[in-house]
Amino acid sequence: MPQDPYDRLDALIGEEVRAGERLKTLDAFTPPEIDLKSLLGEMAALKQEIRTETRSSRQVRESLEQVVEAQSARRDAEEALVAELERTKQRGRLEQAQLLVDVIDRLSRSAEGARPLAEPRRRWFRWTTDPAAVALVDGLNLTLRSLRDRLTELGVTPIDAEAGRPFDPRRMEAIEVVERPELAHSVVVQLARPGYLDGERVLRLAQVVVNRAPRQLEASSPPTEPTEHDTP
Repeated sequence: MPQDPYDRLDALIGEEVRAGERLKTLDAFTPPEIDLKSLLGEMAALKQEIRTETRSSRQVRESLEQVVEAQSARRDAEEALVAELERTKQRGRLEQAQLLVDVIDRLSRSAEGARPLAEPRRRWFRWTTDPAAVALVDGLNLTLRSLRDRLTELGVTPIDAEAGRPFDPRRMEAIEVVERPELAHSVVVQLARPGYLDGERVLRLAQVVVNRAPRQLEASSPPTEPTEHDTP
């Protein structure tokens, strides 16, 4: 059913009235005035504050980096100092051990030389001993025992190179080779000078006399050239 033209006119008039009321409302609204100078000043202050914070942050970061570098340098210096102290301690320990080894060698020779003087001797119809010689030998033995105990405390132990032990070229030095048929080949016949170990490292080689069996001598000797007397 077609709409009445009057009704359409009334509707258009109503819409126009409502639109005019909205326009009046918008006209009544006045936006706040903006002070551009104040706004620019606030922006400049904000920029300066950001710049100041950035500078402060950079200074704090640089200070932290300097602290970390100083701590690292101090730690490196402490580690180097500890390592140097340990090396100095080891050098002092080895020097003391070497000195004790030399003193033990001398006292051992003195004790060996004095031992016959402390043995009983027959005088007229009885056996007698020299009390001074006995006291001297006992004193030397006690001193040697104390020095050997000190070597053990320093971590230095004697090399096992007694007679009958197999010859070990890593820990022993053969100063003489003898031929003893009753002994096995390449065994220690006599310990001439003790050797010592610092842990697993050789501090001093043991000097020994080594046996070589006769068959080894024959096998190792070069064949002789025939002479004119051997020629038929």
